Amino acid sequence: MFRPDNRKLYTTRADGGPAAVHYWRTADYVPRATDLPRMHLLANTFRQRAAVLTNAGRHAEAVEVQFQARDAYLQLAAVSAPARRDVAQTLVTLGMYLSRVGRHDEAITIGQEGVAEYRAIGDEEHVAWALGNLAARCYEAGRPEEAAEAQRRAVAAYRVLAAANPAFETEMAKMLVFLGMYLQHAGRHEEAVTAGRDAVAVYRRREDLPNLAWALGNLGALLQSAGRPGAGADAWREARDIYQRLEATVPGTYRPLLAMAAYRQAALLVADGRREAALAAAGQAVALYEEFGAASPGKYIAETEAARKLRDSLRPG
Repeated sequence: MFRPDNRKLYTTRADGGPAAVHYWRTADYVPRATDLPRMHLLANTFRQRAAVLTNAGRHAEAVEVQFQARDAYLQLAAVSAPARRDVAQTLVTLGMYLSRVGRHDEAITIGQEGVAEYRAIGDEEHVAWALGNLAARCYEAGRPEEAAEAQRRAVAAYRVLAAANPAFETEMAKMLVFLGMYLQHAGRHEEAVTAGRDAVAVYRRREDLPNLAWALGNLGALLQSAGRPGAGADAWREARDIYQRLEATVPGTYRPLLAMAAYRQAALLVADGRREAALAAAGQAVALYEEFGAASPGKYIAETEAARKLRDSLRPG
């Protein structure tokens, strides 16, 4: 049993003898072989408790409990090499929790430690994963240039992994989509578009239609930010066509995404001066959002009003 008031781990003997006390949080404490199962259970309990707390919106408490998990795994790692992987995972997750409470500099530092720990144990797959998480922490801290640099490293790591195992291409493509977003926010628009096109190419080659549509929508936004609304509209048109096909195979699943794609395509067609071509897409967006609003009163109000305004602005007279 762990006592948080004095930070001691108590183990009651099965034969009813006196409890053993383990000063596991002190600097000179090194777990004994007999301590390891209980220490591992304790560390896992801290980590699981932190996840429960953050899922309940109690992020500050989650941070403190996750720090306890980290400390417990560090104690274990001093005598049990496999626990270093737990240390690394706990660090990456701790960075996420710190970011949620606005402790961004700490989140980035902890995230960097997670990357370093995975690299030290030679776990290249999780180095790539940790780099993607580090990029997110930088972005959340309002540091898009650093986010883009970390994300480039994540893409490069997944590219190496994908060369040996094509299954990693999907993760690489996802990293490229986020790289495009970070570059966009850093004002590096042409590089962002290149990253977005690379992601689209991977998903297209793999015939991954849901993710291809998602990547095309992101590419449309990148092209819009780069001052190329016509090309952005073309990307959204293809995304819309894919969502239409997917909706026919799995009715209802992709309908909200189809509505969004139709609206985005119409808006960019207008920005590109192709008003007549925009009317059909805007009309579809209105019809779908009105359908959603009828099925769920009180929802989709803003989307419906925006789509109607766009459609009505395109009607003659």
